Amino acid sequence: MRTLTYSVTYSVVTPESAERGDFAETGFEVEDRPIEVDGVETVAQAIARIVKSAIGHSQLEPSSSGIDATTWFTECDGDLDYNTGAETCRSVHIDGATADEMCAAWELLK
Repeated sequence: MRTLTYSVTYSVVTPESAERGDFAETGFEVEDRPIEVDGVETVAQAIARIVKSAIGHSQLEPSSSGIDATTWFTECDGDLDYNTGAETCRSVHIDGATADEMCAAWELLK
């Protein structure tokens, strides 16, 4: 069995913070939670499962066009609060996967 960890971060942009070119708020929803890969699924499948469960079925983008072990996945269309104009976006960060595993996960996610 192999164990990876993942974190889910969020960022909130409000109309006011956008004017400043900054986030109104950032933080962790989940920090360093283990992912157990037991051989029933591949590491890439486990990563894709975690990303989909954390972000849902939103369109995703990787943090870089050159996917490697440090790449994270961010939702393109965050949650918009129509009352305030604030948009919240989530990102999933994986620790312990190889560049090849992250590339394979991206192929499953896109």
